[in-house]
Amino acid sequence: MNNANLTQVNAEGIFLEGADLSNAIVVGADLSNANLGGAILVGANLTGGAQLDNAFIEKSNLAGANFTGANLTNANLKEGAGDNLTNFSNANLTGASLEVGSFIGTNFTNANFTNAKLEKTNFTDAVMVGANMTGVNTVDVVGLTMGSSGNDTLTGTSTKDNIFGLDGNDNLNGGDGADYLDGGNGADILIGGPGQDALFGAAGNDTLTGGGGRDTIHYRSGHGSDRVNGFTLGATGDILSFSGIAAIDVVQSGANTQLRSGNGIAGDTGFGTGAVLMTLINTSFTATHVSTNVSSTNRPIFQFS
Repeated sequence: MNNANLTQVNAEGIFLEGADLSNAIVVGADLSNANLGGAILVGANLTGGAQLDNAFIEKSNLAGANFTGANLTNANLKEGAGDNLTNFSNANLTGASLEVGSFIGTNFTNANFTNAKLEKTNFTDAVMVGANMTGVNTVDVVGLTMGSSGNDTLTGTSTKDNIFGLDGNDNLNGGDGADYLDGGNGADILIGGPGQDALFGAAGNDTLTGGGGRDTIHYRSGHGSDRVNGFTLGATGDILSFSGIAAIDVVQSGANTQLRSGNGIAGDTGFGTGAVLMTLINTSFTATHVSTNVSSTNRPIFQFS
């Protein structure tokens, strides 16, 4: 079935154990409860809302496979092997089993791992920005540093780290390397350190310091009022990345810049009265910085006084 086109096919419960599905197009297909144990899914396209809930994908080769947006609820991916081209962005992995797998460099941006089983899995250099780690089991996991329900102090290494504070008022320090820090719930302190770090304060009023390197500060709707120290402006400076924010009013407050929730209407009388999303300390953010220091993905409308 190499290069097969299974777009939108309804194959619930199909038996494909050991099948070669290299480069197969499985966009929007229903493979719920399918048996794909030991299958070769190298380069396969399983996007478009593909349904793989309760699928058996144990010991499968997932190198270069694209599961973006796929539903893998309660799927069994034990001992599966992905690589730096494998993509699980926005995938639903709730309750999935990934134990003893190898996902070195794999992209899990915004993936939902709620209650997933990750014991002894290797996530070295994996991309975990915005991933939901609620209730995960991470005994002996490699490449992830996990906090607890309390107040944690977690420090990274000299290489790339993925550090999740989870609940509590946590203090996360990435150290060297291009790190990802996720504060979770609570009033957290995140320090990226040297390297191109990604900082995600998450829920609560957090304090974020990127440190050296071109860092990205992530903010999602409903994530409190964050304080950002040392934000560098300009073409080689730091980046702000927003999710779920349609419009922002930019208000200068002394030496600081407040980014407030707005309505995108120029000259509106309610300008600058919305909730403070973020304060850039000792930074004067102007209209010229929108193009250089705000991610073009989901870029809000900016209004200036």
